[in-house]
Amino acid sequence: NRYQRQTTMLQQSTLLLTSKMSFTEVARLVGMSTNRVIRLFDRQPIKAKKVLPRAIAIDEFKGDAGGEKYQTIIVDVEKKQVIDILPNRRKETIESYFRDCDTGRVEIVVMDLSKAFKDAVREVLGDPIIIADRFHYMRQVYWAFDEVRRHVQKELSKKDRIGMKRSKELLWKSPTKLSEEGKKKVESLLSLDSKLCRAYKLKNKLDTWFKTSTSNNVKEGLHQWYQVVEEEGLDSFQRVVKTFKRWEQEILHSFAFLYSNGCVEGINNTTKVIKRMSYGIKDFERLRKKILFRQIVKEAEEQRSEEHTSELQSHTEIS
Repeated sequence: NRYQRQTTMLQQSTLLLTSKMSFTEVARLVGMSTNRVIRLFDRQPIKAKKVLPRAIAIDEFKGDAGGEKYQTIIVDVEKKQVIDILPNRRKETIESYFRDCDTGRVEIVVMDLSKAFKDAVREVLGDPIIIADRFHYMRQVYWAFDEVRRHVQKELSKKDRIGMKRSKELLWKSPTKLSEEGKKKVESLLSLDSKLCRAYKLKNKLDTWFKTSTSNNVKEGLHQWYQVVEEEGLDSFQRVVKTFKRWEQEILHSFAFLYSNGCVEGINNTTKVIKRMSYGIKDFERLRKKILFRQIVKEAEEQRSEEHTSELQSHTEIS
């Protein structure tokens, strides 16, 4: 191009590197200034999909971009691909995004226990099947148990307090995963306070329900747990029951339909790596493009790898 001082191949190589490295690191590698690399990247057009698939997942992640602490990610659950990134997690933003897309095919939406997400989906998409992500609702129980543990811990002697704090991961574990030594340690900790012992039993009872229930008996087992929590009278767990009752239908759907936000959490971990390498990306559009471009490059590399494998197999057959 006119006035261009880099070859097209160098520019293409530079853009490819930005999908895996920070802009500063790429600049050092190719011999350009960081600002030049950023300008090249910003000019790169990246189109997001506007036709949403049958099953999507919505989640938030801590992007710290565009003046907002959290951003929202929309993912194709079945293909495990990022569809788009939204600048914040507000209901109005999500509704506006859905109205700009073709949502006629959407039947299933997976989400955490966010009222904003749920309200936006109901407002624009009508009545799709909403599935509560298993990790997000089960962690409510572990948070409740940990709240009880911390409260009990404050009342202990210094020695017992330190011992319980250092052994908290043992208390989180399912009893079936504990070694003999671990079981003895847990028994010793539970003997320090009856409230902790009751909370431990409630946590384990729901863990058993989660691992053994089927779509046929899941509702009955959940209601039995509600009753046990009511009898125990622990405030932390009673708040969990209130949350579960508000999201009960969505929780039951997670046993009838085997979809989750697992792939989204993997993408969010990759995003954390991108941010860490760049010491944060404050410009929202740049962060959004970085995530989408990384996926585009990854898909292209996987396709080339498949084609190369296919060629090798063809040559082998001919030989």
